Amino acid sequence: MNKHKKIKLFTLLILASVFLSACAGAFGASSWPGITYDSTNNLVYVAYGQSVHALQSENGVEVWRYPNESSNSVSFYAPAQLDASGNLIVGDYNKSVSSINPANNGLLNWTYTEAGDRFIGSSLIVGDQVIIPNADGLLYAFSESGNLQWTFDSGEAIWSTPVSDGENIYVASMNHKLFAINVRTGNQVWEQDVAGTVVSDISLDESGNIYVGTFSQEIVAVSASTGRIQWSSPTAEWIWGGVAAINGSVYAGDLEGNLYALDATNGAEQWRVATGGPITGTPLVGSESVVVGTENGQVISVSLDGRIQWTQNFTGQAYSSPAQAGDLTLVGFVEGDNLVSALDSNGNIVWSFNPSN
Repeated sequence: MNKHKKIKLFTLLILASVFLSACAGAFGASSWPGITYDSTNNLVYVAYGQSVHALQSENGVEVWRYPNESSNSVSFYAPAQLDASGNLIVGDYNKSVSSINPANNGLLNWTYTEAGDRFIGSSLIVGDQVIIPNADGLLYAFSESGNLQWTFDSGEAIWSTPVSDGENIYVASMNHKLFAINVRTGNQVWEQDVAGTVVSDISLDESGNIYVGTFSQEIVAVSASTGRIQWSSPTAEWIWGGVAAINGSVYAGDLEGNLYALDATNGAEQWRVATGGPITGTPLVGSESVVVGTENGQVISVSLDGRIQWTQNFTGQAYSSPAQAGDLTLVGFVEGDNLVSALDSNGNIVWSFNPSN
């Protein structure tokens, strides 16, 4: 990766203070848009800066925002998630996690304010439980009503969103460890050292393997049942973004700008596409394509056999993970003309949203 590009990216992420101080909670608040689609209410939620914006999915018109009045004491980063009852769960940099009611214009249901550090990763919904990681190194489990049920101490900051098979929760910590935790008790089942820091989404597929991308320039597959490493596959640069596993393939992008497709059974590279800009989001995998955004403001669609289908150029940086909203692909931007743009299957812009004050 070009040295200047890496410095620019890490200045935004404020990673230097995280690692050089050996204190993962000691970084300044930096945010990019986290996007979630609510098919029940036909809304798109954009968690960014001081607000969670609720937009009409068909045209990007804002319906409501949470909180009603912006506050310098709160900053959102990770995509909000819908619990089993349709409430929106969102964590923030002010060490709080909240449940809000989308059907009632973002009315607050409950807030938990006793975490030790920032909420950076998204929540995971497992039945009637809300599981959410924190930069204090703890994984928190709440009931839908906001009662704390248990915590699990990973020993280091957790930025990565967990996954679950209904019996166990799997979560990666910044101490290179991947953990399996019983969903009801919070007790550890196993742990595995994946030899590199993991900061973004991990994936669990139907074959029972967990896939993680690391700062050791590897994508690693781990058995969910045993915790044993199944394979590891090298990448050209760090994996900051998440990994997506679907239909026998594993997809991830690195900070060199390479988008990879690997065979899920053995890690063999199926194809690699150079996008021209660092990839920090999780690839969006559809029935016919994989979509990623890059630091240089491009949104790129690649066919499942590794051919670039279209490229759309934007101002700003597309650090966020793209999201699907019906037939539209949603992409968030930092320092761009718009906060979010919606694209059709051919890459044409359908609508864009930029919040008013």
